Amino acid sequence: MFSSAPGVPLPHDFLFGATGPVRATDGGCRTAADGHHRWREDAGLLAELGFGGCRLGVDWARVETAPGRFSLSALDGYRRLVDAALDQGLRPLVVLQRHSIPTWFAERGGWSAPDAADLFARYAALATRAVGIGVRHVCTISGPDIAAALDARARPGPAAAQGRKDRLRPTDPRVADGLVRAHRRAVQAIKASGSHVQVGWSVAGEPQSSGPGPDCIADSGRDTRADVFLEAAHGDDWIGVQTPTRRPTGHARHAGTLGRALRRIADVVGDLPLFVTAHGIATDDDTLRVAYTAAGLDDVAKALAGGLDVRGYLHHSALDAHPRTPCHPASGLIAVDRWSHRRVPKPSAAWLGGIARSRRLPSSHHVHEPAVPTPRKPVD
Repeated sequence: MFSSAPGVPLPHDFLFGATGPVRATDGGCRTAADGHHRWREDAGLLAELGFGGCRLGVDWARVETAPGRFSLSALDGYRRLVDAALDQGLRPLVVLQRHSIPTWFAERGGWSAPDAADLFARYAALATRAVGIGVRHVCTISGPDIAAALDARARPGPAAAQGRKDRLRPTDPRVADGLVRAHRRAVQAIKASGSHVQVGWSVAGEPQSSGPGPDCIADSGRDTRADVFLEAAHGDDWIGVQTPTRRPTGHARHAGTLGRALRRIADVVGDLPLFVTAHGIATDDDTLRVAYTAAGLDDVAKALAGGLDVRGYLHHSALDAHPRTPCHPASGLIAVDRWSHRRVPKPSAAWLGGIARSRRLPSSHHVHEPAVPTPRKPVD
């Protein structure tokens, strides 16, 4: 089950990769990384660097443009993303829904609408049938706790005022309940469709903070109120843990964050397999990215040694997103020129890819001061 090289061994089927395109990197405009059109190239680059997996996203708003009206071309495009990953030897974990929702769905009341669960389940089953061939893991909703808080912030009245004061705090139990019902119905619909994928969802495990300014989201204060989303995972095949941060304040401030999240979630969900579905830091300082990521890998190593069933680690993100602002600095392992879309792997990409290839996590003695290799040759 384990390799025999020095270091902390990974299970043979451990999913080690990075997050791929869904929105911020996929557009056709000049400010995006053109992730959809160049994903085959990007998947090949990730594989060459040493990664064996990736996280891909499907955008519900693009797939179901109106109630019951599904875009076959959009589904075909997402299917091509999956095929490109598989062709390059990457194992994709597919996310069906993140934070944005279709306009028509929002106008009906969003997650608190009476038929929200059935509408999402219909989409989830169809999308999984369309893109799920060769896929082993599907995530129904990524960050339901964040989605609930964003919904509260968007609504007028006292809930919105409380949301502004406390930043991301799920204040409306109707929305939380709607998200839970949508997830459960989606799991049932996917399983009933005959798909053999393993289904779960991904919840933020620890408070993180963002940069300054009114346009930045700080997900501080996320405490036991997120447990409703963890408890909803009972009966699933796995649960995801996501702990990315947008503030480059130094990795020491976040030391142990991922480990605490893994242990906290395991305390609620029991022996359910765990996947780290997003872990990274938004910073233009790649040395800080390496240090922060190394601390997270140390947490994963300690979790495995402590008996937790951690099945994967996906770094957030593979590519830099544009446009970048002080609130949203670079988060990718691979730099992308804003105008030419030229890919330039950073030293962190070579370092983390080397660990993925070795199937061994560095020991705690070395993990906090990793050697950063020379940057790789740019990819045009």
